[in-house]
Amino acid sequence: MVICDFCNAPDPKHCWVSKPAQFKLQVGKQALVLNSDEHWAACDTCHVLISNFDAIALAQHSASMLDTKLPWPVIYMMHQTVFWPGKPHWHSGSEHSQDDEPQVH
Repeated sequence: MVICDFCNAPDPKHCWVSKPAQFKLQVGKQALVLNSDEHWAACDTCHVLISNFDAIALAQHSASMLDTKLPWPVIYMMHQTVFWPGKPHWHSGSEHSQDDEPQVH
């Protein structure tokens, strides 16, 4: 099942294409490495926030919905590093075949 890459909502209908990127956050001996391909699945809520270029609200929404317990400024920094620099553009998630569905990030 495909989920929204921003908030984990099920069955996202939108796909935003950015550029492949990597984000690494290290705290002490623990590290979080986030690799992204070009396609980001988005639910209706996240799609509207992205369409409105509301990066802060997108990060706040992500933080409130994800189980990571990461504060929204950290998620904002991650989005700024791996999503927004690719100048994302939209296409419908229905344009992906079953074998080519957007990957979960």
